[in-house]
Amino acid sequence: MSQKLSPDAEAIRQKIKAIILEINNHENSTRTKEELSILGTTESDITYGGTLLRRRVSDLVGKMNIAEDYILTVTHFLKPTTIRPSKRYVIALSDEVIITPGGKLEEGSYTLMQDEFDISPGASVVFVTLKV
Repeated sequence: MSQKLSPDAEAIRQKIKAIILEINNHENSTRTKEELSILGTTESDITYGGTLLRRRVSDLVGKMNIAEDYILTVTHFLKPTTIRPSKRYVIALSDEVIITPGGKLEEGSYTLMQDEFDISPGASVVFVTLKV
């Protein structure tokens, strides 16, 4: 079951989307690689990073009142991908997020997953994986 982000969290999510766009168009950016970067690319996904993105995602998690210890990942999926079981929040950054089982995760919404699931190509998400 998904939930909408609060207005404050949604404003931060919009900033995260803008940062990803800036990373993808890095040749037009005046920011440093430390601020904006692609951490890794595989045939199935692109993982984003940098100090600016990490700060904004931490702000988003703070607005969601997630007090547990966690690992943050911002990823765009290029093809269908199976995500291993772990307790994690999935926050939709794009409108193409389909989770199986579970269905479409609307942009600006999030859900808590614990079991293995598949995520659709074209999906951009923030994973907040809780450490256990």
